[in-house]
Amino acid sequence: LPHVLVLLDDRSASYRDDEESFEEAVDFAAGLVDRAVGDGRHVRLQTLSGQVDVDVPARTAHAGGPPDRRASHALAEVALAGSPHVASVSSRDLDVAVLVTGEAVAPAEVAGVLATSSVPVLAQVEPAPESPFGAVGAVPAVRAASAGLLAAAWEVVHG
Repeated sequence: LPHVLVLLDDRSASYRDDEESFEEAVDFAAGLVDRAVGDGRHVRLQTLSGQVDVDVPARTAHAGGPPDRRASHALAEVALAGSPHVASVSSRDLDVAVLVTGEAVAPAEVAGVLATSSVPVLAQVEPAPESPFGAVGAVPAVRAASAGLLAAAWEVVHG
């Protein structure tokens, strides 16, 4: 199975300093991580500021033992970062990379952050999107105002 790279944009400028939109993005990222781990996939969670970098190795759904909660714990502690700079992003050739961000992210940053992934996807928390589906350049995008609506749009596309 491909690795899953969940990139959470934690830079305040990407959310126009909207803490509520950022919290929705965190909730959606947590759901992505939980689903991928539950599917037995190798998951890496990174924030664009560099605050968080957690690697959760793949395991089968029937492996038993306690679930790896490092990513969940990291997301519980993450906060908006004031720096507009993007830290180093680590992607592998077989990664499905999902950038979870706000409505104010620059299209050039989306392309740059997701450039090395073989399957890039953008998930944007946007208060009033014109459509839940679209693209930023060649990167397919889902957009919604809340984590729940974003998850519903995600299911339609990536089921």
